[in-house]
Amino acid sequence: MQRYAGKNVLISGGGSGIGHAICLRLAAEGANIILIDKDLKEGQSVEQELKLQNTKVLFVQADITSEADVEKVHKEATLFFGTIDVLVNNAGAAFAENYAMTTLENWNQDIALNLTGHYMLTRLFLPDMEAQGKGAITNISSVNGAQSFGNPAYSAAKAGVISFTQTLAIEYGPKGIRANVVLPGTIETPVWQTRKDSRPEVFELVKGWYPVGRVGRPEDIAA
Repeated sequence: MQRYAGKNVLISGGGSGIGHAICLRLAAEGANIILIDKDLKEGQSVEQELKLQNTKVLFVQADITSEADVEKVHKEATLFFGTIDVLVNNAGAAFAENYAMTTLENWNQDIALNLTGHYMLTRLFLPDMEAQGKGAITNISSVNGAQSFGNPAYSAAKAGVISFTQTLAIEYGPKGIRANVVLPGTIETPVWQTRKDSRPEVFELVKGWYPVGRVGRPEDIAA
């Protein structure tokens, strides 16, 4: 089903994990893809993968915590595609497992990447959506934003994403722009694999949370 045929979709953090899965899923449904990633190699790999599937795609290497980089993304995406129909704010990471380990630098990193970066992309692309009277914004938060599972700075940022999305939905829904938030649980991403490799028992600790007996997969979120 080509639900996104002809739609221009921008996805941050599209080089791996959930972002990669979203790129593949939406491309399969007909979308044109603009993918952003800080990692040049991963971003180029996904770009090539999509081109082999005859998807119209643009990769922009960018750090969404940098205002200059985000402005570059907006400029290049606008030149290449004109307008963006869907913005997926996905990029994110966690830098400290508990409060005792959380330095001011960790705190600022987490807030900048997981919350402020979403705001900066939205700030630039939202006026374009408003001008065309339609659009959709999907923000990827986390269950950490709704309940404490450690990673306090990351969790605070993800809670902020939930509130930010609610504000967008209330203020811009009447203007034809939808805003939704997704709260993934434990997902098999490269970060998860690194954690599992260092602590093999971690799977046994969390699998009881999930009735299917496994953690989620990126494709589950992309669907």
